[in-house]
Amino acid sequence: MLFPSTLQPISVVILPHRRIKPGQSAGFTLVELLVATVILAFILMITFNIVDQTSRLWKSTSMKVASFQHARAAFDALTRNLSQATLNHRYEYYDANWKRTTPASLAAPAVHYGRFSELEYVSGPVASVFANPGSKVAHAIFFQAPLGKTESANLAMESPNMLNAIGYFVEFGTNSQYDRIPKFLQGKPNNDRNGFRLIEWVQPTEKLAIYDKTPSGNPQQKWFEDAIQSGSDCRIMAENVVALIILPKRDSNNLSLSASYFYDSTTATYIKDRSYLLPPLLQVTLVAIDDDSAQRLRGIHGQNQPTLIPDSAFQDIENYDKDMEALEAALSGGTGGVRLNYRIFTATIRMKEGE
Repeated sequence: MLFPSTLQPISVVILPHRRIKPGQSAGFTLVELLVATVILAFILMITFNIVDQTSRLWKSTSMKVASFQHARAAFDALTRNLSQATLNHRYEYYDANWKRTTPASLAAPAVHYGRFSELEYVSGPVASVFANPGSKVAHAIFFQAPLGKTESANLAMESPNMLNAIGYFVEFGTNSQYDRIPKFLQGKPNNDRNGFRLIEWVQPTEKLAIYDKTPSGNPQQKWFEDAIQSGSDCRIMAENVVALIILPKRDSNNLSLSASYFYDSTTATYIKDRSYLLPPLLQVTLVAIDDDSAQRLRGIHGQNQPTLIPDSAFQDIENYDKDMEALEAALSGGTGGVRLNYRIFTATIRMKEGE
């Protein structure tokens, strides 16, 4: 048989075969096994470290998210309720000294025509809002809004928009001072430990005291301060909230509405662009730390209240930026204190009755 001339001869290379002595197996040598074991251990160690670091990071991130989740929810609820604040003012007659003419003083001739309301908005430093601030820190705010919260289910069905008195403030203390503990704290170990907390006060429609002008002292404070002191209708809204700051503004470029942060819609002397009006804009700032940071503070200060915000801070609007930088430096450990994990929530609300 003839083959094409293009075919090339095939060369075969025969590799030498390792001769195995009698009694030896064809497995790995001891040195090879030791090298493989060291390499495997090194790979396992690297894998374990990566998994451990990832697990720690995931756990830390999850704890931070959970810690700030309640503060975020509380901040959203606060700003949402505050956006519904109302004074529902009306216009009435005033005499020459801008004193309101009432049926008891008909002899005084009416000279002016201006706003009036039985409702009231108050916000500012706790020393200005409360006669006795106690362990409260930073700012507080009180107002009325149609939330429709009542103690009677039948009454709530009649009008879902009934008026309520509402307030928010930060206080250092224990859970046991309030009988209404939120679900996220129920059953939590050591839930009666001292700490900073955001407190919400909602007075039901049946208990509304803003119309009661008979109590002794300052009626502008009595409608909320008496109830706050008794703990009535208060609840813990979020743990580890260390500051609430309320900044009333006339517009986005003018901070001269209240140099001391304090704003009261019920003024002693009638002011044409201020009395019985809400601030046109409210900048609300909430500062929270996580649970690990709160635990570190307890490890240093025990059950005593740590001073995170000096009494002189957030008293003058012109120093707002400087006070905020000082607060962040203190929380970050820049002033020699313990480093804390914190988060700042800020929003500016346009009030519907502020103009």
